Amino acid sequence: MSVGRVVRRPGGRVLQAAALVNIAVVTGTWLSVLYYVVGVVGGRTQFLFLVGGAVLGGAAVASALSHRQAVVLGAVLLALGLAGYLESVPPTYWAVMGPERFVEDMIALLTGFSVLQMTNAGTWALAVAPGPAFLASYFAIRGEYIRSGAVSATALGFFVLTGDAGALTTMLGVVGVTATLGFSALARHGGSRDQVETLAAALAVMVLASATITAVPGSAGTPLVPNDATSVQADLVRADDRADVGGSIRLSPEVRFVVESEDRTYWRAAAYDRYTGSGWLRTGSSRGVSMPRPDAEGKRETLTQTFTAKSTLDVLVAAPRPQSVENASVALTAQDTLDLTKTLRDGDQYQVTSSVPAASEAELRAAGSDYPDAIRKQYLQVPETTGDRVARLTANVTAGAESDYERAERIEEWLEATKGYDTSVTDPGSGVAESFLFEMESGYCVYFATTMTTMLRTQDIPARYVVGYTGGESVGSDTHVVRGYDSHAWVEMYVPEQGWVRFDPTPAEPRRAAEQSELVEARAEGREDVDAAGSENATTTPTETATPGGETQAVKTPDRSPLGEATDTTETSASATGTTRALPDDPAADPGGGGDEDAGGGGLPLPRLPPMNVLAIWSVLGVGLAAGARRTGAAERVYRSAWLRWQPRTDDPGVAVEGAFARVEYVLERTHRARRPGETVREYVAAIDPDERAATVAAIRERARYGGTADDADAAEARRLAAAYVSERVGVATLFNRLLS
Repeated sequence: MSVGRVVRRPGGRVLQAAALVNIAVVTGTWLSVLYYVVGVVGGRTQFLFLVGGAVLGGAAVASALSHRQAVVLGAVLLALGLAGYLESVPPTYWAVMGPERFVEDMIALLTGFSVLQMTNAGTWALAVAPGPAFLASYFAIRGEYIRSGAVSATALGFFVLTGDAGALTTMLGVVGVTATLGFSALARHGGSRDQVETLAAALAVMVLASATITAVPGSAGTPLVPNDATSVQADLVRADDRADVGGSIRLSPEVRFVVESEDRTYWRAAAYDRYTGSGWLRTGSSRGVSMPRPDAEGKRETLTQTFTAKSTLDVLVAAPRPQSVENASVALTAQDTLDLTKTLRDGDQYQVTSSVPAASEAELRAAGSDYPDAIRKQYLQVPETTGDRVARLTANVTAGAESDYERAERIEEWLEATKGYDTSVTDPGSGVAESFLFEMESGYCVYFATTMTTMLRTQDIPARYVVGYTGGESVGSDTHVVRGYDSHAWVEMYVPEQGWVRFDPTPAEPRRAAEQSELVEARAEGREDVDAAGSENATTTPTETATPGGETQAVKTPDRSPLGEATDTTETSASATGTTRALPDDPAADPGGGGDEDAGGGGLPLPRLPPMNVLAIWSVLGVGLAAGARRTGAAERVYRSAWLRWQPRTDDPGVAVEGAFARVEYVLERTHRARRPGETVREYVAAIDPDERAATVAAIRERARYGGTADDADAAEARRLAAAYVSERVGVATLFNRLLS
């Protein structure tokens, strides 16, 4: 007759508490997405107030309202919120709204269109959060865990489809939903401790699987710059709605296109208005915008450009501001850039007529700072996570400037003078502008442009982040060859009554040196894709369009138009001559006081904890693996293996002898048989006739227990014999096999 294992059942309250904890995890996942949204666009305090009120409200009425009443109230909260959001949407949106447009927008949201790209994204986040939070709290307090989990799972699923819920957030949500279902069922029907441990182990397996299987619906967009430091890219320009700032790059000298144009300017591909801290987003939609657009403010001139693709192009570039396009199917974005609807192949050609700015620098300086409300609303956003020290540093850099235009010049020149150019950098992950200002010594164009745009915005100067190509290599009076390494990022500042003005804070000389090195190497290798339109025979040196303190990092005398074009006058490199505009005395030394917030009086910096989502994953893994180890007996085997090998020191000889014998007896039971009930040690040893060392330890133990004659010598002898016996009978291979058995 065998004695069955006693099944212990955990208390129902413990299982209910576990279900509640996991409901909180699931609810926290989708709320964290919205909290991130309001952190980017503003409104965290209001968000916390609304969500906290909804959760407390759901808990307060849990016993007073029926299911139907609660669901109706939750739906009313959601409807009222969405009505408030729609009220905040600009009238221009309604001008193009129709059933077809509505369906297109819904499809876009469910196929990777980020919530952060929506107009008034912060208002939308505040609008949609209270309803689901109320219902999740209501059902959870009533003990209806599955319904509560279903509400939060639906909300999370929406953000997975929009691409706003990352892999970690999605994984936590899936694990939380699974755990909620499991603990809810156990609480309802009663579950054994073994079942709880099995559930915990299954959750750990889910976490481990998700670490290797990361295919999540939705899309966060194509990174502007890849994180792979060894990749060779044709260029860094993507005309996607998202532009992430990544790590190291190496750009290709391959010819991308040839331009025929009387003027050589920067060829704009995409402009971005919303800064997330780790990259840029283009809000709104490109649909419904027609050409020609009404003429912009200020003096304008007409410029015709003919572009011939020399490789596959997924972007359509042009000088600003495009008025008409021939031989290409395009849409015009709200930022006056072209969205290509069909990929261009080698040899494809299109023509653009643009209305380019022609104001003088004197006119730009006199423009003032009376910005339109729509411009201020869209182009002053800075994430709430961006520290005040960025604003303090910028205020120091621009101290004494008499206009916003001059402030922009000061920032541009300061970045050129204090930061180096390097394409081999470590991705800072988040807080790009802060990291570049206070932690990084160098970077490349995306870091310079992101940082300058952020600095301008902290001073209430509207600015945006732009990508495209610099002028390229001139091989004739009207012909310019543009290569992959000419892809670039820069800044555009809004000047009242003149429009958008280009600033380029990236140091030019080291960039040009790197480009020339790539070109020389490619030609030496015999590559045929690095020259076009006779560039292999050209005697001119590839140069950038002159911009004050910008891409050529030059000190120059000519006036500049709103997009930074200057006449082909002689330029003197500031990096070569040391000639720059006078700057404030080391404004970065003490950005507004306070110094280094992490300084510890000269000691070692305190270790930083991993992010909360990582800690949560580790917790799930730890609990699950511990439960799995206990459920399979692996934990017991690991403990016993360590216990056999290590005998703790003690001053009591009797305790030492008992410990030595316990280890010998453990091995005897596994190599012979267990001691029977009522069988003495002497009888047991005589019956199994063990090794002499085991018998000696048993004899020492008998004398110590019944004769009281054990001393330090007996203890040492027993420990020595036990260690030798265990080591011989339970070797490494045997222990390993037992661990797996």
